[in-house]
Amino acid sequence: MPPFAIYCYFWLPLELSALKKRHYRYVEYLGLFSYSIYLTHKLTLTAITAPLAGVEPVLAWVIELLLVLGSAYGFYLAVERPSHRFAKKIGGPRLKAKPQPAIEA
Repeated sequence: MPPFAIYCYFWLPLELSALKKRHYRYVEYLGLFSYSIYLTHKLTLTAITAPLAGVEPVLAWVIELLLVLGSAYGFYLAVERPSHRFAKKIGGPRLKAKPQPAIEA
């Protein structure tokens, strides 16, 4: 891992500067609900395992993928996005306040 960390140390600034030059909004939009995928995928897969038991594997995989993405996006719209907006609303005044200097002993 240390050699990989050294590689990342030099690669990451290059990647971030390249990202500023090209901005892919659709990829960023997909990233908004990626945490919802993490939260909901297992529940969705568990719920659809039995109904898809007799379906051809490739078709079952496509159905699973679409249902996981759909449920994650629904969860994002219903729970995650309103929560983020609420947090920004109530945290707004604190975010704008100037930080207090640290008291040194």
